[in-house]
Amino acid sequence: MRKVVKKALTKYNRSRFIQAANQVRQTPPSSNSVISSDVIIVSQVYHSAVDMALLALKSFLSFYGPCQVELLDDGTLTSADYSVFEHHLPNVKISLISSVDLQGCPSGGTWERLMRILQLCKNNYVIQVDTDTLTLSELKEVKKYVTNNTAFTIGGPKWQQAVSPSEMADIAKSWKNTHIQARAESLLNDIKSIALQKYLRGCSAFTGFPKGSDLVNELVAFSQEMKSLLGEKSWYEWGTEQFSSNVMISLCDESVVLPWPEYQNFGFPKIEPAKDLNMYIEQSVLIHFIGPNRFDYRIYESLSKRFCHYIGDNGD
Repeated sequence: MRKVVKKALTKYNRSRFIQAANQVRQTPPSSNSVISSDVIIVSQVYHSAVDMALLALKSFLSFYGPCQVELLDDGTLTSADYSVFEHHLPNVKISLISSVDLQGCPSGGTWERLMRILQLCKNNYVIQVDTDTLTLSELKEVKKYVTNNTAFTIGGPKWQQAVSPSEMADIAKSWKNTHIQARAESLLNDIKSIALQKYLRGCSAFTGFPKGSDLVNELVAFSQEMKSLLGEKSWYEWGTEQFSSNVMISLCDESVVLPWPEYQNFGFPKIEPAKDLNMYIEQSVLIHFIGPNRFDYRIYESLSKRFCHYIGDNGD
């Protein structure tokens, strides 16, 4: 019975969020989506999440400032969707994921996104902004890391510091978890294709890759080795891109996990009192509304409404 109630409540909360998210289309175009900037924000977008993407990108630009914007169309965007993005994000570049040369890496999931980011960060600082993120206030830490050309990722309280590959491998083995990320992490001490000195366990939804990183060859070599260790079927499972993003971030000379709970994956872990909207407003800079907890307590809906009112009154 509890599962049935939870499912019905999630469905209701989701419908309310969709109505609220649509308000973003009534906000003015972003003046911070520019052609000339050393910083590029990248997001993979799809038809059913156009409003979510606008909330994510416009809220980030509003609190960060001028950036280039590049979107990867997963193949489901319509011509009307293109028009919406081009109106709200002037100067936006949109390309199909099929145009990304994967050089033998897995296809699907968000592998194309990771490869494109690594191509771009050869000459620019690149920030991945997932469609289910929402920026709530000034991104002071992010601006500092961009200025210092330091890599970053969003994580949780248990993984605020880097660990050695051998330590991570031992921890992953102790979990006896069959999920592909845990299985892959259990092999970190066996990797020979790259010189991995540390490992940051984060989430690829919000990451920053330094200008000059030039990690494409490392990703290709790493992917080939992991495929040989795990088998092609396993290496093509959902989740290998997030693990690989962690590895690429970890290869950067300077890399950090953003402070939690200022930057958080909603509900991972849960913060009490979880229903307190003001708590999120007071302590959070950016929230990634991930997975099954996305619509809990209507927090995503309420914060989205708040942003639409803010940008309607103040612009960016």
